[in-house]
Amino acid sequence: MLKTKKVRYTGENGDWSVEINAKLAGLEGSHSIKIRYKGSGTVERADYRIFPDDYEGGYPDFDNKGNYYWACSDCGYYDQKDELLFFIVWEERGKAGEKAGFIDLKRADRRKLMLWVLTQNKRSIVNVKEVTVKGKTVEGIISRSFFVYWSRVLGEYDSHERAMDVVKQIHKKLEGEARGSTAFSMPDM
Repeated sequence: MLKTKKVRYTGENGDWSVEINAKLAGLEGSHSIKIRYKGSGTVERADYRIFPDDYEGGYPDFDNKGNYYWACSDCGYYDQKDELLFFIVWEERGKAGEKAGFIDLKRADRRKLMLWVLTQNKRSIVNVKEVTVKGKTVEGIISRSFFVYWSRVLGEYDSHERAMDVVKQIHKKLEGEARGSTAFSMPDM
């Protein structure tokens, strides 16, 4: 018997609030989407897409309060990404033109570890989301958006192998972490 897995993604902006709940029971995946309009007008039409899976929907039927709920069974399961991007285009009754918005939907069920790194030059302490090796350099991803990311050099070493060893040290430290936050000092050489 396979264990049932569940995941939840949520996000909002000034106009919309979105929640996706997905469930995998055995081999059958299902999900529901709750969309709530927070603006002042009345939604006449809305079309949305969810990336990176490129799932799309369009709904003219929101209730009086601007809510829409949709559920399906045996239609797929979201669980591979920490974030989804929700894009929506809508029209309000009595107003000319379309409006559009993007919302980052964050995965709510995964335990988030915070990694604070003292850089090799000992001048900065940075909170990184991801650590990667580029040649002989260890970089930390500080922030990520849908199309771009911002990184910072954490340390530079005499070989690619040494840089990889440092990343393995960081990984080992994170594996033993139970509190949700840890600090790491980049070694000199």
